[in-house]
Amino acid sequence: MKRQTTTLDFQKWEKWQRNLGRIKQELIRLYIAREMFKRLYSLFSNHKNLKKCPNKIFFTHLWNTFVVYLGMGIRRFSDEWSKANLCRLLEDMKKNIGQLCIDNYAEYLFKKCHEKRVEANNTTNCEEKSMWGKLDRKYAHEMACRAFKDALGKVAQVVTCDIIEDDIKNIKENAKPVKEIADKRWAHIDVTKPTAPKFADVDKCLDHLIEIYNKYSLLTTGDVFPQLDEQLFAGWDAPFRIPWTE
Repeated sequence: MKRQTTTLDFQKWEKWQRNLGRIKQELIRLYIAREMFKRLYSLFSNHKNLKKCPNKIFFTHLWNTFVVYLGMGIRRFSDEWSKANLCRLLEDMKKNIGQLCIDNYAEYLFKKCHEKRVEANNTTNCEEKSMWGKLDRKYAHEMACRAFKDALGKVAQVVTCDIIEDDIKNIKENAKPVKEIADKRWAHIDVTKPTAPKFADVDKCLDHLIEIYNKYSLLTTGDVFPQLDEQLFAGWDAPFRIPWTE
């Protein structure tokens, strides 16, 4: 079990953060799509007149479109060529396992805050100067310890290879049902064994990907998947409430 640490590779951490940023944006798009699907599903299933509609072709199309969109999005996370590939990011972290330690996290955070401090000093914004000016190495180390504990669920100085290997294995296992459907049914029509989209599999897999993203985002940035403001979805049903014709 590899436990040795290496000195901070600032460029490597910057690359990881850029990749995490791409992954986060993709997860946000999938999360919003899932939220909209659930709301539409609730609207259709609770509407007394729509439930009586004999022809379900519109809702069936809606179901398939949303589930395929979510499923193909999840499939990209297991595609080795995708820039939003979480497994590929974890493989790179495993190759550079010595980078993932509290000391490097604290040093990276301190350097980033120093950059912000320099930028703030060149402005007249007193609030920014105060915010970035108070972070010293001790405080950076405390933040790193807190992030590692939150991410790993225990007090630990380093991330080990077995932790990352287990997470890669879990991602692939959780994505397997979705990937198989995507490869056999969505990417290529499987005439021998047609497969219907399964929202439950997609739903579970997306939650798992967000959970893994949170873990490694905490270990390198201290951030987690954002709590999307309810305002984002305010008025989502306006197209169903506003008359479409005169």
